[in-house]
Amino acid sequence: MKKLIASKLIAAFMLLLCFKAEAVETTFLNNTFKINLPENYCTLNQDTNYYKFTKAAFGNSVKFGFIAAPCMDTKALEEGIISRLSHYIAFTQIGIDGNYGYFKLGRFVYVNLAKAFKSAPLDRVENSVNRRIAPFGATVSNLGYKLQSASDSYALFLATVNLNGFGADKKANLLGITTLVYEIPVGLYVFDEDPNEAKTKEAIKQLSIAASSF
Repeated sequence: MKKLIASKLIAAFMLLLCFKAEAVETTFLNNTFKINLPENYCTLNQDTNYYKFTKAAFGNSVKFGFIAAPCMDTKALEEGIISRLSHYIAFTQIGIDGNYGYFKLGRFVYVNLAKAFKSAPLDRVENSVNRRIAPFGATVSNLGYKLQSASDSYALFLATVNLNGFGADKKANLLGITTLVYEIPVGLYVFDEDPNEAKTKEAIKQLSIAASSF
């Protein structure tokens, strides 16, 4: 699986010019980022319950620039027709315990630190997430986390989880890239419920399109 994801990521980066993308702007530390998204994707209103839930799930070491999904889905969620997104793309600034700043040692050092990162015991992480999302009536279980591949420019990881809440009990994947841009640690993520090989392939393509903005 690890080699499959890595090889597909490389192929997707090589085929970027084949895809038409739309750009969304967001700002961290007075630096503007223009992130390429697939056609017909819209950003989700930050006042929605699901946006607030997602922020709580990620914790206070991540600051969201946006969550984006197909426009028909964000519209349906904002109008109360649906209560959750089964798929989204997110862009974040990464900090430590709510502190956000510049990383002055360069992308190479940052990525190597990211590659060497050791998560806290997953049962402890899971308990922490569940405390944060309890107000939303949601729980997670069977949390997994693994570095998939890395280069001098990025680290690619995969998180897996069972998510119960918002009217469903689903297995989900979060495929993400972290890198350094303007000396700012950032993350790009693609979330999918009911993951399969086709969704993973599409997630890699979407990450590639978004990361081409850097």
